[in-house]
Amino acid sequence: MSGFKDIFGNNFMIGNIYTTATKTGKDKDFVLENFNVLTAENIMKPMYIREAEGVYNWDQTDEFIEFAIANNINIVGHTFVWHEQSPDWLTEGTRTEVIPKMKKYITDVIERYKGKIMSWDVCNEVFTTFGEIERLENPPQGQPNWRDALRTNDNSRWSKAFSQDDGDIGEFIYLAFKFAREADPSTILYYNDFCLDYPAKREAVYQMVKELNERYANETGETRKLIEGIGMQSHYNLVETKIQNVRDSIDKFASLGVRISVSELDIAITVVSHDWNKSTPEIKLTPEIEEEQAKMYSDLFKLYIEKQEYIERVTFWGCDDGTHWRKKYFPTIRHADLSHKLAYSALTDLKI
Repeated sequence: MSGFKDIFGNNFMIGNIYTTATKTGKDKDFVLENFNVLTAENIMKPMYIREAEGVYNWDQTDEFIEFAIANNINIVGHTFVWHEQSPDWLTEGTRTEVIPKMKKYITDVIERYKGKIMSWDVCNEVFTTFGEIERLENPPQGQPNWRDALRTNDNSRWSKAFSQDDGDIGEFIYLAFKFAREADPSTILYYNDFCLDYPAKREAVYQMVKELNERYANETGETRKLIEGIGMQSHYNLVETKIQNVRDSIDKFASLGVRISVSELDIAITVVSHDWNKSTPEIKLTPEIEEEQAKMYSDLFKLYIEKQEYIERVTFWGCDDGTHWRKKYFPTIRHADLSHKLAYSALTDLKI
């Protein structure tokens, strides 16, 4: 049987995550057979590379890079600017204190792997999320400016540092992309986020990318865009996700002239609770639900193939249900015992 990278090789790159199980563990054969691009699930996030100021830990990332290169696999760097899994030292302080720390961190990491990384998720999830989607969908006075949609709660980290004076709260996004471009002009720079099938969040990201790319062109005279790609994370579910909304987002972002990647694809069988301390009833994967999940995976891939001129890659976020971060929602294309689910068969049997 042909792997996904053979089946979809003429459409787009096809990827998955890299974890400790990928290099020598149970996922190795599955990954090597099916995928031609990898994103580190965690080890390239700031807290793993530089938990303490002035102290770098390159070992795990070096191993990942070496594994991918040895197996002719493209690499996505993930990520620099995020409100989670980032050490306090990196984001604490005033704007003038944080900017040089950001620049040094981004520059040091990119220069170490210069020429080896296909693309970088420079900024990740800087816009507001679940509890505030309602505010975005129904703004008090028309469509909000994209800065109004940035995270501003206590967990925002970057926007918190940049909101301490009268300056531009969104400046950290522009600077992060500029520092990344300066460190390695050969790599492709992405903005990455979830819920981009929500119309209001789609609009906020669209506005941000459009404005910052226009600013960069005006300031530098460059014709090349600063933000060259948008990563649609695509953590979907069978209850709320609508294929038409996904189509609308692809079309909207494509109008910016940027690349699009489906950067973190999985499909939960029901709405996911993100209150990790909340007890929820046991959820079961019935044959009927598994069929429904397989159909959504198939319908999404049909859409991706239809829009392939805009899509650089499609990356699954996880190799099996047993090790997935949303495992109780059965989101991947393989069971916990590594057997193939109906979704796997639906994709391998897809008529292209």
